[in-house]
This record gives sequence, C-alpha cells and structure tokens, in this order.
Amino acid sequence: MKTSVIKQNVGLDISKDDFKVNLRLLKSDQSLAIKGSRAFKNTLSGFKEFIKWVDKRADTKVEI
Repeated sequence: MKTSVIKQNVGLDISKDDFKVNLRLLKSDQSLAIKGSRAFKNTLSGFKEFIKWVDKRADTKVEI
C-alpha cells in the first residue's frame, strides 16, 4: 500500500540575524519525514527566499 502525505508543517527558530526552518511531513502510515532544512537571513530578501524555498518543496495537494 502506498503512503500519502496527510499533513505538512514548517518549524521556525527565529533570531535577530537569521531564522532556521525545516519542512516536515506526516504520512498516512503515521511516519514522519523531514523534507528539508535551511537557514535564511532575517531580512526582507531572506524572507522572500524562504517563501520560494517552501513553495518548491511543499506538496501542493496538502495544506501547510
């Protein structure tokens, strides 16, 4: 039986200079998977990079 993604979320750790994120998936068999992790500068351009990063990795069939 093929598992599907039933939930995804983004974890954030924000500091003055940067913020660290990871995208985690919960699958239908209740297993967890980290889709990716990365640090971004805590600036407007860093936030824009973060949005692009999440859009590229997130499963569009599942809400974040």
